[in-house]
Amino acid sequence: MWRYAGLLVAAFVLIKVLGSRDAVRRRNTMVFLSCVTMAVAIVFQILWPLWPYYALGCLVCNCFFHVFVLEDERSELRRAVIERTQAAKHMAEVEKALARARAAEKARSMGVFLKPLTYGKLEEVLSAAGSGGVADVRPSASP
Repeated sequence: MWRYAGLLVAAFVLIKVLGSRDAVRRRNTMVFLSCVTMAVAIVFQILWPLWPYYALGCLVCNCFFHVFVLEDERSELRRAVIERTQAAKHMAEVEKALARARAAEKARSMGVFLKPLTYGKLEEVLSAAGSGGVADVRPSASP
């Protein structure tokens, strides 16, 4: 009876594998393969008791665990690298947009400041600043 426990667990896990997706599916597949491997190893161990089939089954299951753990770590690392790359690209775009917005704001504020400045007001501003007047600003007609 206990010989069939591994096969019952394998059947249950197979149902879970068919209903799961992505990383959970890989984990369930690994558990399913381990259960089937150990069930086969136990059957062989019962048929040929002097051969180390149970130990070989444990070794193969351990290899399954290591392979799937390494694959999960690699996929998580790939996902992290992709996220960081996308975040860096996004930050570069945000910085460019911010620089354009600052330049536009500066131009707009300068435009607002200089728009109402008429020629008469310009003369007053220049004279107040210590300049000699509008004559200094205008280009001379004769060379």
